[in-house]
Order: sequence, then structure tokens, then C-alpha cells
Amino acid sequence: SPKDWSHANAMEPNGSGWLASFRNLNWLIQIDPDSNDIDWIFGHGGDFELEEGSRWFSRQHSPIVQPSGTILLYDNGNDRPDREPGEQPFSRVVEYELDHENGTARELWSWDGGTPKGYSPIVGDIDQLENGNYLITDGALFSGTVHEPAGSRPHFSGRIREVVGTEDPEIVWEMIIGNPDDIDLQGWFIYRSIRID
Repeated sequence: SPKDWSHANAMEPNGSGWLASFRNLNWLIQIDPDSNDIDWIFGHGGDFELEEGSRWFSRQHSPIVQPSGTILLYDNGNDRPDREPGEQPFSRVVEYELDHENGTARELWSWDGGTPKGYSPIVGDIDQLENGNYLITDGALFSGTVHEPAGSRPHFSGRIREVVGTEDPEIVWEMIIGNPDDIDLQGWFIYRSIRID
């Protein structure tokens, strides 16, 4: 609705500025805190063109600027602007490299969780751990719609995974929160997860 036209959901320090995630715009915006100016916009319709073989993100969460300067984020996948006709929405984690001089962006790697692809239309998170593995939170995996006397509501469950590698990620462990196979039970979702020593 017009009340939530931008839906800012994260701020990440990036150099001397801040990288802000605006979910409903499908944009990451670099802001100069001294002048309040926008330095650049990354996302469909922004300041960068995608290189061939890359895909746009949509309704993203949890962008993290890596030490190398790349951007890692959770791509929820709602209304992805480059979706194929009839393609069902799916969520993934993705890492991009931005070329500011040429105004291009390249997808370094992405992972959609394997077969079948999961879809988390809201929330989600990814962090790279000290050992190089990735902690991925599919915060609200959609598994159906519950019909109630007052209408209907989606049924969600959460999933946390640790994976190793980017070419063909191997799942080290996973935890399911909720009841994805029984939509008559109460649903659950997880906003983020954090590794604690």
C-alpha cells in the first residue's frame, strides 16, 4: 500500500557511507551520511547494468558488504523483474560484484537451495561464517494456504542451514522450525539467525 512504498529493512556500513536496503523498491542504495546524497542505486532500473548470465534480485533482505567489497544478500524472489513467462517465484542467496567505473554488476554465485526450490516471500538472511561456510535462513518458506472462516492466510515454516562451498554447496546441517507438511498446524517464521560461539 502507499504507506509502505519503500520498506527499508536493513542498513549496512559500506566504506564511509551506508548501504540501505529498500525491499519494496528492489533497490540497494548507497547513502553519504555527511551530505545525505545518494551515491548510487543497485537494482533493476538503478545505476548498474547486469552482465550476461546474471539475474536481478527482488524483495531482498540482509545485504552484507564483504571484505572484498562484494555484496551478499538474501533474494526473496517476489516479482523478480527478469522472470521467464510462467516461472514460479523462488528464493535464493546471491553475491554480486559491482564495477563502479563501467556501471556494471556481475553475479559471482547464487544458490536456490536445491530441488525443489524453496520460496520465502518475506524475511531471510545469509551470513558468511569465520570458517568460510554460509549460514542461510529461509525465514518463511511458503507451503500452502490455510482457509479460515474469516478468510485465508499463508502457512510458513522456517529453515536454517549451514552450507560449505559455492559451486555446488554442501549442506553441513539444517534445522526446520514449524510444520511445512501440515498446514493445519500453526505456522512459524524466523527473521534472522546468528552464529554464537
